[in-house]
Amino acid sequence: MRTFTDEEKIRRYHLAALGLSSYTIRQLVKLVEFSVVDGAHEYRVVDIKRAIVERLQNQRLVARSRQGLEQALGLLEGKSNVVRVDFLKNVPLPEKLKIRNERIDELSVQEQVLQRETEAVLHQAVGQ
Repeated sequence: MRTFTDEEKIRRYHLAALGLSSYTIRQLVKLVEFSVVDGAHEYRVVDIKRAIVERLQNQRLVARSRQGLEQALGLLEGKSNVVRVDFLKNVPLPEKLKIRNERIDELSVQEQVLQRETEAVLHQAVGQ
């Protein structure tokens, strides 16, 4: 998952993608300033973080909601359990280039197959 900067804007579907329920999202954005872009409300990440921290201070918060809020806050702050690993770290540069070029060639072939399949489906749809 990508990291959000504090001044960046996010929408409700971003919050849902972080694992928050519709109810929790409504509670968070209730008092947060927003701007409207393309008919959708956008919120500053820093404001959402602040709202999450305030919501976490509620003693009556259900454990499941608390866990979801903590997880969302961690993801907004760039914390994640994903560890980036360079599997080619100890491979000499010429070998790295060879491996990556082979992968590019494989992906290119897959792309061509998908393009042909897409064109066939579109041709069939137009023909009907």
